[in-house]
Parts: sequence; C-alpha cells; structure tokens
Amino acid sequence: MGHIKYLLSCSVIYLTISSANAESFFSDVQTSGIIEVYQEANGHCRGGPGNSEATWAWCSVRDFIYLTLRYERDYCYGKTTDKGAYEAFWHRCTTNSIRD
Repeated sequence: MGHIKYLLSCSVIYLTISSANAESFFSDVQTSGIIEVYQEANGHCRGGPGNSEATWAWCSVRDFIYLTLRYERDYCYGKTTDKGAYEAFWHRCTTNSIRD
C-alpha cells in the first residue's frame, strides 16, 4: 500500500509540475534527493507489467524527472568512457558526458 501512496504522490507532483515551472519547483530540493526519486520511479517503470496504468504513471514520473535533471540541473547519465550501462551514473555534465 505504501507504494501506491507514493505513486499517487508522484503523479500529483508530475501533473502539478507539468503545467508549472519545474526549475522553481525543484529549486529547494537537493539533486541527490531528485536522483533517489528518479531511481525509485525507474525501478517501478522497468519492473512493472507493461499493460499496467500504474507502470505507465511511474514511467511518466521517471521521464519528467530525467528531463529536470538533464536540462534544469545540467546533470548527465553516463560518460563516453563507460564500458557499459553498468558503469553509468548521474553526475554534473562534463565534456565527456553522454548527452542525448
């Protein structure tokens, strides 16, 4: 039941932010906390059944947070020197960061 309340909270946040300015919403939130929520949402998105509306909601939350990290916080996921996805992590973008 805790996951459902968390999902609903994230969905409300997503719907609220999608029509507002994300930068001002996240301005007081530590980037590490945003990354934690991203990882939680990503786990539910990738681990959930593909035909579930809850899974789709988690994926939407994850995608929104990805865009916030990437374009509002200038964080990138992975570097060109990584040998595989297992080495990728969120970091402040640099010249050898993967930028999609």
